[in-house]
Amino acid sequence: VAASLGLWRVTTPVSCQLLDLILLDHNRLRALYDAYLKAGPSMTLDMRQLLAWELIMCMSEHAAKEELVLYPTIRSVLGEAAADRCLAEHAQVKLLAAQAG
Repeated sequence: VAASLGLWRVTTPVSCQLLDLILLDHNRLRALYDAYLKAGPSMTLDMRQLLAWELIMCMSEHAAKEELVLYPTIRSVLGEAAADRCLAEHAQVKLLAAQAG
């Protein structure tokens, strides 16, 4: 992914590891969201709430990783406009998570 975005020019071993963690987070978030959507009547309200909190916590951790590594890299490689678009989308996700919590 980093190479396809042209980010390979400015990545370090540490930032590559963080990018890998960000991608793993995407998979975990999808799995948690799918589990939440599929939770049927057999899942108690308390269990659904725990799943929702886990999803929100994972989103918060994920957002911090992106803010530390991904967006500064996008800004330096792809420019201000690309980074600003990403940050605008990121702000919407954070707002939705705050409203859900």
